[in-house]
Amino acid sequence: MILQYYDVMLYEEDVFFLSDDQWLNDTCIEFYMEYLERTKLLSIRGSSVLQVFLLRPAITFLITNSPDKSDLSSAIPAQLTVSDVIFMPVKFVLYVDKGSPLRLRFKESDVLFLKLTKFLHLYVKSINKFLHYDSAGPMNMSYARITAKKVARRLGIKDYEVIGMHSPQQKNGSDCGVYVVAITDHLTQRLLNINPETFSPLTDLILAPNDIPAASFTRKMMRSLVANLVKKSRVYE
Repeated sequence: MILQYYDVMLYEEDVFFLSDDQWLNDTCIEFYMEYLERTKLLSIRGSSVLQVFLLRPAITFLITNSPDKSDLSSAIPAQLTVSDVIFMPVKFVLYVDKGSPLRLRFKESDVLFLKLTKFLHLYVKSINKFLHYDSAGPMNMSYARITAKKVARRLGIKDYEVIGMHSPQQKNGSDCGVYVVAITDHLTQRLLNINPETFSPLTDLILAPNDIPAASFTRKMMRSLVANLVKKSRVYE
């Protein structure tokens, strides 16, 4: 193990995924969400600012892929019901035929290849809408609607809408998770500076072309963060 940051443990293979052209795994995304929560969100929870909750990738995946009648009450954080904005990193896993052009760089099995992509959902309570940010364009919108339906059932949300939002587009097949981190970081920081009384989600949560840095910058930032936290942890050993 390289680093334990509260409940998140980073191993050498996790840090490897921060290298350029590697798929960012859920542990890396969870680590950065934990960092944002600990350094930005916990101190203002319950105050008069917008209440933001970062749902971890594993819980989003559990909600999306569990049978509707299964009991997930012990896994779903109570904070979801009192949050104004919920960030949900979504992992879409698809098994495809070996000969399909969708196949990507995963180990070959006898019959199937695995296609995996990640995108970001925001649920905004005040307008009852799921905002969909996807660095792969509109190709995952059908799965975004499935995710919204599953989450809505669990939280008792009705008559919601899913809206596709502008997102920077990745230039390869491996940066989707990096953009999930970068967009989460940017929008979380923005939400903390918004007056709840004047909050206009469909305006305030629009991404301008230069709002999100290049994927290589985000990867470098995360590597530096890990290195700095490792140094600090050794000082206190």
